[in-house]
This record gives sequence, structure tokens and C-alpha cells, in this order.
Amino acid sequence: MDIIDKLLPVLTLVVGLLLSELGHYLRARREKTAALARAISDLLEIRHRILVTKLVSDELKKRFQVPEDAFTQLRTFLSMVLPEPQGLHDRYDQAVSEIASHDPVLGFKMRSQNAIPQFLSALESVAAGDVSAKSILAQIEQQILDSWIPMLDERIRKAASLHGVLTRFEVNKLLRKSNSLPAEAESLFHQLEETLRRSKGS
Repeated sequence: MDIIDKLLPVLTLVVGLLLSELGHYLRARREKTAALARAISDLLEIRHRILVTKLVSDELKKRFQVPEDAFTQLRTFLSMVLPEPQGLHDRYDQAVSEIASHDPVLGFKMRSQNAIPQFLSALESVAAGDVSAKSILAQIEQQILDSWIPMLDERIRKAASLHGVLTRFEVNKLLRKSNSLPAEAESLFHQLEETLRRSKGS
């Protein structure tokens, strides 16, 4: 009994420390999970905006032989039609900083994944007013997007896997579905083709 009485304060202290550490771990895990959710959502939004522009550009080029130097104007037009949510990039950077405070390696990997839109806009500013430069820029943009979108998809899938099994499933389904234009867009392009065909025949 004397031994138990002597050990009881020590055991109480140890249990208290363990519970405190467990609470800290669970709180940090919740914060990391919440930050991952925000980063995934923002990356999906950024990806959607870039991918829509690419898919529409590719479709116009295939159907109507739109010159490459017109794609920079198209990007500007689509950015007006699809306005960027306010504070999107700031929110993403904040979420990644929060992730980095718990997982520095993951934070490093996710850092600057949202930088491509700003980089493309900077290129467009440099090429403004120069037709030949715009044509070259369109080719560069195509090459960048062809390599960037798969890389971004891989980062999103990795983050989704860390967030949870259900998130990984939903993200994979969304990424597969969003790689093509919706049926409504296909119908719109078909109507535009018919309109152009009739105008040429008249």
C-alpha cells in the first residue's frame, strides 16, 4: 500500500503528460487536416480555371482553325467570364503555410503550385502588342500546361490521400470527369459550327 501511495503521484503525472501530448497531437492533426482541405479546394479551383481555358482553346483550334496568337486574348476574355474568387491565392498560401508548420516536406511540395496562372499572365504582358511573340507565347503556354496539369493532379491526389480515403475517392472522380468539356459546351460548339456554315452558304 505504501508503494502504491508513493507511486500514485508519479503515475498521475505520467498519465497527465500522456493525455496532454495526445490532446496536442489530435489538435495538430485536426489543424493539418483542415488546412489540407482548404489547399485541395483552392488547387481544384485554380486547376478548373486553367483547364477550362485550355480545353476551350484546344476545341476552337480544332474546329475553327483559330490562330495561335488569338489565344492570349481568349485567356483574357475567359478570365473575365470566370472571375477569380477573391483572395484565392492568399488563402492557398496561408493553408500551405499551416500545412508546413506540421509537415515541412509536404508544405514544401505544395508551395507555389498556384503560381502558373500568374506566370502565364506575366508572359502575356511581356508579349503584348507583338503578334509574332504572341504566337510563340501560345506554343509555350501549351507546353507548360501539358506538363503542369498532370503534375498538379498528382499533387492534388497526394494531398487528398493524406486527407482521407473518401476525399481521395471524390477527388479522383472529379479529376477524371473534368478532363473534358461538359455536354453543354459540346452543344454550344455544334450550334456555332452550324451558324458559321449557314452564314458561309448564304
